[in-house]
Amino acid sequence: MFDRAEQHFTSTPRTLKWRLVHAIEFELGLLIPGVFVIAWWLRLYFSNPND
Repeated sequence: MFDRAEQHFTSTPRTLKWRLVHAIEFELGLLIPGVFVIAWWLRLYFSNPND
């Protein structure tokens, strides 16, 4: 059952493209919050009056 489903997905050329699209979306989903966190941390770090 699983083999047949897997075969069906691999036989369609569109799934590779969609897999790539979802991978990029996933990467961006991690990257964008990460950039905001780093920017916020740097702002906090450089605005520290004790340093």
